[in-house]
Amino acid sequence: MKRRIAKLAEARDTTPHAFMLEAIRDRLDAEEARAASHAEARRRLARMRKSGLGVPAEVVFDYLLSRASREKPPRPKPRLVVSRGKSGYVAMYEYSPAESLVGVIADRHQHEAGYRSL
Repeated sequence: MKRRIAKLAEARDTTPHAFMLEAIRDRLDAEEARAASHAEARRRLARMRKSGLGVPAEVVFDYLLSRASREKPPRPKPRLVVSRGKSGYVAMYEYSPAESLVGVIADRHQHEAGYRSL
């Protein structure tokens, strides 16, 4: 490993020690970014479970495929999952904070809408 590091360091016109420090810093940056991403995902999952709002997986996949194709689709609207034991209903709604009103646009059973139990 020492020879490999020395060879790469020389190619980059730096010392082996500086090369190793840079490699460690890059790895730390990547791991910290990964940890931050996982923490954000856990916060979002907790918020989703608390609020009951979610978007069916197939809707998310369609959205991501459209984005990957350089399209600009509208963001999927969250749905409210109304629990009934191990199942429930999904309601698509619009919320008007100014009037404190919720308008239900559509509803269906969560299995029909593509949800699975967590």
